Amino acid sequence: MPPKLFKFNGSVLKHFNNELECAEYFKSVLKKSMRLKETGEIIPGLLFSRTDLINYLDDKLLKGEPIYYLHENGVAIDRFLNSLESKSKQKLNFLIGDQSGFEPKTSKYLSKNGKKIK
Repeated sequence: MPPKLFKFNGSVLKHFNNELECAEYFKSVLKKSMRLKETGEIIPGLLFSRTDLINYLDDKLLKGEPIYYLHENGVAIDRFLNSLESKSKQKLNFLIGDQSGFEPKTSKYLSKNGKKIK
């Protein structure tokens, strides 16, 4: 089965008061996604699909959208966020792996096409 892809629309999603509230919210979203097999909106502002990750990322790169992925040797996320222009309308793509990390094929792709953050 292809990996899960969550697309967050920050202008539609609710804002959280703290990290715990955000974690609980994401936990409930993951639970809901376990039952889904088709692409669809889990809640307003959160699209779920099962798709080939590399094909998806290729499409984003063709559209000029940068890819950032969590990596222990990456640029500190706060420094990265401070470097963004606050009025930038550019779409950004962030990848977060699980405790096992990315598959070797995906890791190789990301090291070639993505930018590391931590």
